[in-house]
Amino acid sequence: MMTAKFGVPEKPWLRLVEECDLSKLWEGLDAKTGVTLNCYHVCTFNASESRDNIRPKVTQLLKLCRRAVNNIGTRRIEEHIYQLDDDAQKFQITAGCGSVDYFRDNLYKRLAEAFHNFYYMLTGNPALFNLAEFRLYEAFYIELVKSYPRDSLQLALERYLQVKTIVDSMLAHQTNS
Repeated sequence: MMTAKFGVPEKPWLRLVEECDLSKLWEGLDAKTGVTLNCYHVCTFNASESRDNIRPKVTQLLKLCRRAVNNIGTRRIEEHIYQLDDDAQKFQITAGCGSVDYFRDNLYKRLAEAFHNFYYMLTGNPALFNLAEFRLYEAFYIELVKSYPRDSLQLALERYLQVKTIVDSMLAHQTNS
């Protein structure tokens, strides 16, 4: 999150702290003058510990590593929605510094993914498909195309047309029955 807010700092420093304080993850005002990242203590392993004593620590460490990897990934693909805790209850959304240039295309990718999932449902497990939900996504897509067309909407178009064809066929079949 620090790099999303400031960019990559020219002078990064690390400070060891005992506990995580979500209100104070770092200190510094910009990448030029430097930023200090607070690194909190996660756990301590001892060679004499039994496997049963180590397991919860490993679980805790794995959660932290997963969160770190996910946050690095979200930064790399310019999505800028960062998970703050290991239980996925607290998030921070960062605008600016990259996000403002990519948020539309990221949304259009998610829309393409939604239409692809609707296609998957219709062809694999139709009980999962919800026509009203599809209609909401469809209306949103149509309004986006009308008001703010972008090349990145083409990815959603292909998937939308696949689903629309199946839905239209399905509804025509119900009408004729």
